[in-house]
Amino acid sequence: MKKNLFLSGLFLCAMTLGVMSCGDDDKEDEIVPDPLETEKEYYIAGTVSDANGALSGATVALNDQSVTTDGQGVYNFTVTETGNYTVKFSASGKENLEQQVSIAAGAANRTQVTLNVKLAKAIDMSAGKTEEVKKDEDTTVEVAKTEEATEATPTSEVSIPAGAAEEGVKVTAVTYEEPQATKVEETTTTQQTETTSVTNVAVATEPANAKAQEDIEIRMSNAAPASADCAFDTDYMKAYKEETAATRAIIELGKVGFKDNNYILTIEKGNTIAGKYSIKVEYGKKADSAKTDGYNSVNGKKETARIENRDYNATDVTISLEITSGWEYVSTPESVLKNAGVATELAASIKKYIEASEGAAPGLYTSKKDLKASISGNHVLFFGSKAKTQVKNYTFHLIVKGKKVTVTVQVKCYVGTVEEYTNAPISQHSGGTGN
Repeated sequence: MKKNLFLSGLFLCAMTLGVMSCGDDDKEDEIVPDPLETEKEYYIAGTVSDANGALSGATVALNDQSVTTDGQGVYNFTVTETGNYTVKFSASGKENLEQQVSIAAGAANRTQVTLNVKLAKAIDMSAGKTEEVKKDEDTTVEVAKTEEATEATPTSEVSIPAGAAEEGVKVTAVTYEEPQATKVEETTTTQQTETTSVTNVAVATEPANAKAQEDIEIRMSNAAPASADCAFDTDYMKAYKEETAATRAIIELGKVGFKDNNYILTIEKGNTIAGKYSIKVEYGKKADSAKTDGYNSVNGKKETARIENRDYNATDVTISLEITSGWEYVSTPESVLKNAGVATELAASIKKYIEASEGAAPGLYTSKKDLKASISGNHVLFFGSKAKTQVKNYTFHLIVKGKKVTVTVQVKCYVGTVEEYTNAPISQHSGGTGN
């Protein structure tokens, strides 16, 4: 009897253990939505600079958000809706600037729109030296370089022949910078034409409506010495004037001359002398097809992150994403000019023109984002972000020892991302997929 009771006890114990084991096997995985997939967010980022480089501490405002730029002049925002946005830029001693950016309705989740801006000071004529026109004498007005002048800012002067302005007219001239805004994005592979100012000269007169009695010249020095016998081809340059009147109309003044190693802008007889003048260089830009080019950093590594959850319960994780932006030279202006047998003094001008087109100086930077994700029970999350780049070819037209020469500088630009994302049961997963 005791033996039977003992065997019965063992049987009951085995049954109990069996039931407990079956209960664990039947436990269901906790399935939760992943905000990385279900919640939308987009990024607006870029750099703020002036003529002398990155501006740290500049204020950038977007709706109710406001940030200051870091040591590289970088700012970034996160928004949750597509559409149009107004971004406001300000910095001590600079004129405020507002720019519109758009995130397309069909933009992929976590798309970044990059907007680079250059701020500038208001024109300060007090920095210039004033010359008074005298009867029967030539008058030369040296154009004062403001503190925003750089290595690429040429020495300039206003040359007023005797009798080209009325006696007693006072003339002042200074250089100035223009604010700029550039949206960085994947561009067409067809040939485009870009224009950038050699320099900008503001001329003021007293009286304000003084007119040229004969042609007056604004001369802007060539960066290369006369002995090098090379310059930008004036067939690819044009002169412009922005009226100081309320209309602010921009007038094309026609062809640019070249004499005594100076580019020549002519204020023709009968025109108002005062105004904002510029000589612009035209150059070609052609982009290669965009391609993926390595991973952005995810959780400190430039690869696709794999995060497993082998528990029945769901878990929340934070993914640290760093998106690479900016651009860098593939071939430098100095090396290209040297290979073509051209004076490398023109390199500073070429750099200025490319930086104007790209909206920033060369250099790479990262926009850091913390992404929230949820992994269901016994699921694995794969997340990766590949950089998308384009090589752009900038072609400049020169005259070297009387012959037409073209030189092409290549730059590599970061223009977007391609995302990889999978969140699936461990037993079913076969790898990440590109979105």
